[in-house]
Amino acid sequence: MKSYSTEPKKSAVIIIPNGKGLFLCVRSHKRFLTIGFPGGKIEENETPTKAIIRETKEETGLNIRNNTRYLGKQRLNNQEIFLFTVKEIDPEWRPKSSDEGVTEWTRRKNFFGKESFYPEFNKWAFEKYDE
Repeated sequence: MKSYSTEPKKSAVIIIPNGKGLFLCVRSHKRFLTIGFPGGKIEENETPTKAIIRETKEETGLNIRNNTRYLGKQRLNNQEIFLFTVKEIDPEWRPKSSDEGVTEWTRRKNFFGKESFYPEFNKWAFEKYDE
């Protein structure tokens, strides 16, 4: 008989502002072009901070090493999501897309609309970001 873990899956996401009122999103190829924050699964024996540094580099090409700030965590369905932001980014940096989807700048309100993957989580995330 197959056993299933009751432990929540762990992932990390990051809010990346450009300083001009826009935020970085990944428009997923896998989820019918919905948008979400950059991030992903935390691997076994990986800290949430190391996971968000790795995932951000893989999905966007942005190196955020030693530039993250932890904002909190929330449980959503059977997932524990760790939320981060960055202190600053290189103003010359430009988004790069990946196999996960198209990376682009978007307005905050788009994280709550019909194209958003988890609008309720995103609302909580921006509340933590604004604290």
